[in-house]
Amino acid sequence: MAPQPQKLPNVKKEVKASILRDYQQSKNKTQYLANWWTDLGKKQPELVELLYAEIKGFRDIKQAGAFAHAVFLVYSSLESQLEADEMNRAWG
Repeated sequence: MAPQPQKLPNVKKEVKASILRDYQQSKNKTQYLANWWTDLGKKQPELVELLYAEIKGFRDIKQAGAFAHAVFLVYSSLESQLEADEMNRAWG
């Protein structure tokens, strides 16, 4: 029997608050996001290639920035929630 595909987690308010707090408390938000994109590129090169191609398609730099920021919020929230769920399963 094939393994069941992993479902995306439901992001809880604690994870949302943590993501927003870490970003808001960063001294240099531009550098914070640049570092995040660099790390994502190391973990998910194919995904980043796809996302960069989409970002380059925006004519308005503000729209491209908003898209890139949304990617950061969605991916980091899902990733953090997965980690939190795994720790909760491991520690009960």
